[in-house]
Amino acid sequence: MAGLEQRLSEAIDAGQTIEQSQWATAAKSVLQLQQLTRQPVLWTHNPLARSRPEMVPAKVGPLDVLQVNAAVNEQEAASLLITNVFADAGVDLRIEMGGVERIGGDALQPLRRSNIILAEALMIPTRAHGVVADPVSELNKAGVIHVSKNQTREIWFLVDTTDLTPGDYKVPIQVHPLVWDEGVLSTQFELRVRI
Repeated sequence: MAGLEQRLSEAIDAGQTIEQSQWATAAKSVLQLQQLTRQPVLWTHNPLARSRPEMVPAKVGPLDVLQVNAAVNEQEAASLLITNVFADAGVDLRIEMGGVERIGGDALQPLRRSNIILAEALMIPTRAHGVVADPVSELNKAGVIHVSKNQTREIWFLVDTTDLTPGDYKVPIQVHPLVWDEGVLSTQFELRVRI
């Protein structure tokens, strides 16, 4: 916004007009911000960190990769947080996992989609640690969650590597709104798994 206002002030002071192509260039970042502010914010943090429904991300930006590192015969998780700070009401979203693609390592016993479970982390109050996230509720097969206005929901990608061989994998993840006419757009990122 500051850059756009500065360019506008300079044009006014010089008595010049701003051409359409200059407006498009100057307004690009503002339009990107406008599009971002209609979306739920996707972000991540350590799954074992303290969580609460009112928490918000430190910064707003696109989430590109969610990383899970696990040894063989282990279960590890990555935490996806979805915060609804911009919508006028609650938002219903569907989390869709694509196929697993091996990008390196042994193919003897590769990671499969059946090794990845989506679970909603419920906020559980404890005496010693305050409110913590516990992935006790596996998402339904449709992968649908509701995120209330000004709230954060936490989804864990639980990866079970029992009897798998070492390797690197990527899985495309898409997040779609259930109601398309409310201005919320689909977004996507990659789940990366290193065994």
